[in-house]
Amino acid sequence: GQPVALRQVTVSTSQPGTQVQIRAGNEQGAADPADYTVVGDTKTLSTSDTFSIKSGTPARYYVVWLTQLVQDGPDQFQGSISEVSFKR
Repeated sequence: GQPVALRQVTVSTSQPGTQVQIRAGNEQGAADPADYTVVGDTKTLSTSDTFSIKSGTPARYYVVWLTQLVQDGPDQFQGSISEVSFKR
């Protein structure tokens, strides 16, 4: 596929409090998260949040990266993504 420049990514969750950021790159399955550029600032999710994507960052692959999970008991953490939508 060809690189696509997105304007927005909307992420929905059933686990509010999870922190995520949007990353983008052109290599499928990169071994290091640093191989994908951060194109949407880190947010703590409510039930649905929209990320503005930095202009001039077209990419073949976009990743919703969970950066912090919600504590769900002693030494237990979880996060979830219910839906992701994209706007060009």
